[in-house]
Amino acid sequence: MSTPASPVTPTSLVTTPIPGDWRQESDETKLSWLNKQPMVDDNTISIGSCVTSSTKISDLCGRFIDTINAFVAELGTRHVGQLLEAAEKFVDVTNKTLWRFNEQIVSDLNAVFDSGVFGLESVVIKPIHLNELELLPTSNQPKSNIAEEVFHILADVFKIACDNNASMNKYRPAIASSWAKLLADFVAAGDEFFPLLNGNAGTR
Repeated sequence: MSTPASPVTPTSLVTTPIPGDWRQESDETKLSWLNKQPMVDDNTISIGSCVTSSTKISDLCGRFIDTINAFVAELGTRHVGQLLEAAEKFVDVTNKTLWRFNEQIVSDLNAVFDSGVFGLESVVIKPIHLNELELLPTSNQPKSNIAEEVFHILADVFKIACDNNASMNKYRPAIASSWAKLLADFVAAGDEFFPLLNGNAGTR
């Protein structure tokens, strides 16, 4: 997706019809228009700002998933026993929770760029102001360190998102749970895994 257009003030948010040539427009043009359209449940927040927030969180989820999988793959080549078993268990939980959540975010973002609106069942992440989001770990650190830092950022993000978005606590038949519950399971698994990893620092 393109670089987000400049944010707009709440007073300039006005619902306007979707341009007739919407499907032919570039992502940048679409986002510029979305940045001026108010959310239905909060007219001080634009659809575009939620798109930008969701995109940032999706990128962070993807980075964590890639990093933890790469770390555990490396761990499996030189370590066996309790730590590897715990790592594989954590990856399994991650795939059943975070990966699924991120898959939904990506699907909803694609739908917005296709239709111009969030669907009723969409995962909508309102703007999250968190300094840590601007201070992500560099890629030259050990994978275990990157994974742990990103995990703690995600844990903070999900707490804010679940507190600020009632839809996150809504029961969803497709996952037989709520997104808040799935993400809580992910955070609980990470809170159990990373202290164990730190206790085996010599194996990293």
